Amino acid sequence: LRTATRDAHDRIERLPAAQAMAAGAVDRDSYTAILGRLYWVHAAFEEAAARLPDLAPVWPPEAVRADAVVRDLEALGAARPATPPPAVVAWADQLNAAASAAAWA
Repeated sequence: LRTATRDAHDRIERLPAAQAMAAGAVDRDSYTAILGRLYWVHAAFEEAAARLPDLAPVWPPEAVRADAVVRDLEALGAARPATPPPAVVAWADQLNAAASAAAWA
């Protein structure tokens, strides 16, 4: 999994928001915006994974994170965004194919 996702994680870690987080220099509004996008990523993947009969029963509970992100947002006084960002919608559309969700898992 690490090998397969290394390039994606490297790109994410070069984003200004990720660098600010790593440096401890992200402000609350930026952080809650990141969490809001992260919620939609987890929600989309968790929904796709739940539809896969071979994956759903073995997906570890600690990997289900959407609800935890909502709790983090609430603890920070922020609400979950009402709609996912367009990039997450496009990615979620790709996950609708069972093979794609299984590959991500």
